[in-house]
Amino acid sequence: MKNKVITLSIEPLELPVRYKNCVIVPAGNAKFPSLVEIEKAPVRLGIKGKKFINAMKAQLTIDAIGAELMIGGGVKKVKEELDSIGFMLAQDAAF
Repeated sequence: MKNKVITLSIEPLELPVRYKNCVIVPAGNAKFPSLVEIEKAPVRLGIKGKKFINAMKAQLTIDAIGAELMIGGGVKKVKEELDSIGFMLAQDAAF
């Protein structure tokens, strides 16, 4: 069974949409009818209240920030594991 990929469309939103624990609401105006705003989001993402030109750009931002947080968390875990086995001293950490 393959993983189902959820993608938001480029067309203007009419109703609020949930994507990865974030609520994306339409905020369009005459100049930008497809404008959306992130109404609710986890604090760790830091994107609550941000506006995007369309829902797809909001989705890409949510995915990018989530990936960066996962990568950053992995670096900390690797440092701790290497330090615990004595392979790398904490003060000599180059990365």
